[in-house]
Amino acid sequence: MSLRSPLGKVLGRGSAGEGVGHWWAQRASALLLVPLSVWFLVALLELPLTDYAAVSIWMARGWNPVWLALLLLSLCWHSRLGVQVVIEDVKPTADYEAAWKPIATALAQAKYPLERRTYFSSYGTGRTLSFWMAPSAAVLKAAPTVEQAVASVVGAERAKALVEAWRACLVATQTLDVEPKLEMSSD
Repeated sequence: MSLRSPLGKVLGRGSAGEGVGHWWAQRASALLLVPLSVWFLVALLELPLTDYAAVSIWMARGWNPVWLALLLLSLCWHSRLGVQVVIEDVKPTADYEAAWKPIATALAQAKYPLERRTYFSSYGTGRTLSFWMAPSAAVLKAAPTVEQAVASVVGAERAKALVEAWRACLVATQTLDVEPKLEMSSD
């Protein structure tokens, strides 16, 4: 049991706005790459690529070394930003799913009455949203906790360890009672 508030647990983990600078950096590097790539491709079409001496002379002439260096730097920067997004999106999700899998198996064996729906982030946050859904409020209130349901299958000690590993992947939790709306409006 932790005495820290939910806000205290998430402070220092970054805000939802931390990806804005990264997003702009990716767009800026992409915009820089467009004219540099066009310049490079046009230059390659004009060069005799089989002649090493001609290509070497072209690379050393005028502004070509500057444009080539700028092309390589912006290409490396843009690639680094893209790989960072992939790592941020995949790593937390992999940890979460590895921790969740044995719990899901135990809940299925215990015939847990609630259904879990999961949605993964679409860009650079590495966050996962899970929703527990029940056919009615009565079923939701009568359902045992996840730890109790898992304990009925694997035992209390193992259930406690599994749930702690799973909760270590969670940044924050919130419980809301939501009444379903049968009609969707366009308002």
